[in-house]
Amino acid sequence: LKPWDFVFNKKQVFWIIINLRDGTRIGGKYDKNSFASSFPAREQIYLEEVWKIDEKGIFLNAIERSKGIIVIGDDISSIELFQ
Repeated sequence: LKPWDFVFNKKQVFWIIINLRDGTRIGGKYDKNSFASSFPAREQIYLEEVWKIDEKGIFLNAIERSKGIIVIGDDISSIELFQ
């Protein structure tokens, strides 16, 4: 079991900031219609809501007309979780 599986198998709602290897930061909401892959599949995460965040990581507003985002685990350097 990986920490990824431990966290996302709990089916909790989180505000998330995904830090990508290229320095990009993605803000979003992991909720009941979101999904994270589990072992043995490679890590991927679907966030049902994508949010604009400022440089301090403050969630500003949802991206209009967005249907979510899929992020490939190989592109992720870290994930910050908030309740």
